[in-house]
Amino acid sequence: MNKKLNEKEQKAQKVFFDSLKIYPVRSPFRNRNGIPPRGITSNGVYPRKTKIPVIAAMVGSVGSGKSTISRFIAQLIKGTVIQGDKIRVLLRRQKCGYESVREITKNTLVGIISKGGNAVLDSDYGPIKKKGMLSDIAKKFGAKVFYIQTYADRDIIIGRLINAKYSPKSFSGGAGSVWTGKNKGAVVAIREFWRMTPRNYKSNNKEPLNFILKKFPFINFKVDTSDEKKWKKEAKKIAKEILKF
Repeated sequence: MNKKLNEKEQKAQKVFFDSLKIYPVRSPFRNRNGIPPRGITSNGVYPRKTKIPVIAAMVGSVGSGKSTISRFIAQLIKGTVIQGDKIRVLLRRQKCGYESVREITKNTLVGIISKGGNAVLDSDYGPIKKKGMLSDIAKKFGAKVFYIQTYADRDIIIGRLINAKYSPKSFSGGAGSVWTGKNKGAVVAIREFWRMTPRNYKSNNKEPLNFILKKFPFINFKVDTSDEKKWKKEAKKIAKEILKF
């Protein structure tokens, strides 16, 4: 069932739509005169390089490398990145809850595919309801959905979350917390990692304090982002497979 967006949610969606015309992926989409580079449509969507529409959806916890892999894959397959956290921040600015994130994501995804582009979803698409949404869209447009699971060594993930810079305008940096000390963004990010652990990991019976990455039957590709050289090599292989469609 479609969720009808209220006025504030519609404003957040409009801002997000407009932002995609500036940079679908982390690369200069327009010069100083506002003109898009050759090969890029005026609406900021890369013309798809695949025969059929493709949706690459990330699966993984906070700090596992979803955003990094999303941008990298998008550059290789010429896709538009849909950042879930960016939608949440825009809704928060409108003093809205996050209930409409999925609807705005769906509307954005439909828009990208309708304009002849492919999409890369930078959020955790492990939950059943999110997968259901993607299945419906894929069926409607004859698209292929690829699920890419990102993970890393636990200490590396925690280290990333501690060392990252959090702007007050970012999702974690601007989120609410009872913590009043320094680096609130890191506290929120680690809290989110902790919250998402049961979704992405299971307890190790032999070593109860360690966790094992869950195996999902719907996953098409896995990327260990612990080592940059290795994950870049693996991501290029994934992009090559996606471009076959």
